[in-house]
Amino acid sequence: EVEVLTQADTPLKVQAGGCWLSASRARFNVRNINQSVCVTCLDGALQLETLGRSVRLETGQQVTYDTRQIGTPQSVDTTAVIAWRQQILVFNDATLASVIDEINRYRPGMLLLLNSELGKRKVQARFSLDQLAGVALLIRDAYGVKCTELPGGVVVLS
Repeated sequence: EVEVLTQADTPLKVQAGGCWLSASRARFNVRNINQSVCVTCLDGALQLETLGRSVRLETGQQVTYDTRQIGTPQSVDTTAVIAWRQQILVFNDATLASVIDEINRYRPGMLLLLNSELGKRKVQARFSLDQLAGVALLIRDAYGVKCTELPGGVVVLS
């Protein structure tokens, strides 16, 4: 994940996955996870060229794409997108499974969720990175799951 700022008269071109991003005066966030790229225009505008399509993003818009398809630009809360810069994770209507995946990027060890139905539950949450050591207990209390702690910081949630 990276935040890019360009204020040049000549467009800056960035390749992310199979897409070319082009912007002259813009600030944007690019996140590549599991072969899927998410681009958010934080300020200004940028152009995406991929899969024979051209997509323009304006301030507050986001699009996700992979090697097979590109989504439709959506309006998003840009403060939530860049919260990672202040060492905060923000989740708005995210599945518990995706929240755990994101937490595992930052937390030593690993949280393993064994209940796929529970993983589909929607979550509204905000965590400081320094709170992540105790996040399994928060999940336990919120969802009534059983937490089994293993060596190496691994916690099984069932």
